[in-house]
Amino acid sequence: MVTASERVNSIQLYKDNYYVSGIIMFCKFCNITIDHKNKSKVDQHLNTKKHKNNKTAIKRRNIQVNNRVNRQTTLETFEDTISEKDKLNLELVKVFTAAIFLWRRLIS
Repeated sequence: MVTASERVNSIQLYKDNYYVSGIIMFCKFCNITIDHKNKSKVDQHLNTKKHKNNKTAIKRRNIQVNNRVNRQTTLETFEDTISEKDKLNLELVKVFTAAIFLWRRLIS
């Protein structure tokens, strides 16, 4: 079975029109998921009127397609973007929770 990354990286045409987030393949211009397992569906999407119109409109307006704001992401990808401050806060919560647990055991 072909993974989404393998499918996108197999042909330059796919690299220009699709991207992968996690294990899911998305169209850069239509912002929809594409069944990467079936090559004919990948090719069919490129020939749809909706895809061609979206691609033309985006190029005409010079919108930066690689801008992450315009892209859907999977939860796995989102979790990887936790800031250092949020990581520190999470660690503090864990430490204080453990301390409260130990303190309650000591006083009882």
